[in-house]
Amino acid sequence: AEGMAGVIDENGKEVLSCTYDSASYDFYGNGYSGAKSAIFEKDGKSIVYNLIDGTMVTRKYSNYKGLLNGYTRVEQNGKFGVVDSKDNLIVPIKYSQITEAITSDNGHLDDGFHVWDADGRVGVVKVINGKGKEIVPCAGNYDRIWGYESYGVIVVKNGKQGCIKENGATFCRPVYDGHINGLKRIGFVKNSATSNDVTVDIYDYNGKYLTSVNVGNNYLDQRWFVEKYLM
Repeated sequence: AEGMAGVIDENGKEVLSCTYDSASYDFYGNGYSGAKSAIFEKDGKSIVYNLIDGTMVTRKYSNYKGLLNGYTRVEQNGKFGVVDSKDNLIVPIKYSQITEAITSDNGHLDDGFHVWDADGRVGVVKVINGKGKEIVPCAGNYDRIWGYESYGVIVVKNGKQGCIKENGATFCRPVYDGHINGLKRIGFVKNSATSNDVTVDIYDYNGKYLTSVNVGNNYLDQRWFVEKYLM
């Protein structure tokens, strides 16, 4: 039928009839290496066609898209989830969209994904012990995910920064203007718009509040502040 997809070999012989809704190359492998296979969509499921030996495997879901670390985003009934290379469901199929967990500052969370709920709110799912856990809930209504640090995930809400630990626990609420990384401690900045009342709340890497330091505008010299308070 017009607009349907199939496969012909190098001699022009039709080896896969044109009865599939769409087709795309599988650059991430999904059981094969490189782009040696193609994915065809039909009846809400994906058929992986090996371009080398002509074998076909019917997958459980549709709209497969390869992600980093061997994971694959899949679709079912307009919702998205994540499976591993054996089609085991790692992240439930309930999100309006899923991407790799890469932030605008090029930070990346290993085994992590950005997810959006039906209201367009962003969250973070991390694979822990083989299962996806929503460590930053979409219901937190965060504006964006700023970045990933060794101690947690920096989130932004109403223009203010906060932090969520990778086990899902709250490190600190989103009430800060920014943060300063140290070797053993982290400083979260308040009142940066008021040069005479700039305060930095200091936490250890476990998220324990330690003390507050009023520094006027000296916090702008971050090297000085790190050497004095965050070593």
